[in-house]
Amino acid sequence: MVEIQFHPIAQEDIKELYDYFSRFSLQYADSFVEGFYEQLEGLKRFPQMGKEYPENKRYRQLIYQNYRILKKI
Repeated sequence: MVEIQFHPIAQEDIKELYDYFSRFSLQYADSFVEGFYEQLEGLKRFPQMGKEYPENKRYRQLIYQNYRILKKI
C-alpha cells in the first residue's frame, strides 16, 4: 500500500477548512474531513486513480467536492 505524506501547507489548508466549516455546522465539518480522508484511503489502494494534472504532468489530481487533491507521481 502507498504511504501518503502531506505537505505542511496542505495540512494547514485542511485545518483551515475544518475550522471554517465548523463555524456553520460541526456535523458538516466532520463529514467533510471524513470524506476527504476516505478519498485518500482510496488513493492508497489505487495509486493511479485520478487524472493527469494538466498544469504539471508529474502530478495526478483527484477532485473532492470543490477541492483539488494533488499527488506527485
